[in-house]
Amino acid sequence: DKWILLKLDAAIREVTIALNEYKFSEATAALYRFFWSEYCDWYVEACKAVFFGTDAARKANTLAVIDFVLSNTLKLFHPFLPFITEELWHGMGYSSDLPENQGGRTIMNVPWPLPLNDDEKEQFGLTEAALAATDAKYELVTQGRNLRRIGNIQAGKKVKYIFKPAQATEAHDTEVIKLLLNAETLEIDPGYQPPKGTPSVNTSLGELFLPLE
Repeated sequence: DKWILLKLDAAIREVTIALNEYKFSEATAALYRFFWSEYCDWYVEACKAVFFGTDAARKANTLAVIDFVLSNTLKLFHPFLPFITEELWHGMGYSSDLPENQGGRTIMNVPWPLPLNDDEKEQFGLTEAALAATDAKYELVTQGRNLRRIGNIQAGKKVKYIFKPAQATEAHDTEVIKLLLNAETLEIDPGYQPPKGTPSVNTSLGELFLPLE
């Protein structure tokens, strides 16, 4: 959740600067990267671990983040996709919460999104450490997916991975990594000694193995 809020903050800054400088292709490239890659490919997929779980407070928090990110994303997309964003603004219920002259009647009257200030980042714990921690998880997943290519295993096939962590790993983080790897199981084994020739990757979080048998 902290990771996507920091990514949204970066996207708002990039798109705003690009539009102010009339660099429309840079604005759309930043939007495409944020929404398609960072939000859809990573964040939404990782959220499934929350929604499949039983922690009601975590689910409510994640839904609030999704709601906040989507509302701001629609504002950023509006100059480029006005008819679509107008339809979604009303269809998703954002217009019903706002005064008529601030988005209640049309998304055209909504104030442009502002980057998060230092006080907001401090309040929500949005630090570079939080960003780096999630980036490390996603890098582990990317490397783990590459192991399938080494073993000539289809991306959709459920397989077993073994993870030898460099430090203690939270249960939720393990579930997220398992889900993003499309793994049947993700076994945590700090003492694992792999058979010779087992495909593996070494990351900042630890070693990940894909036993071919």
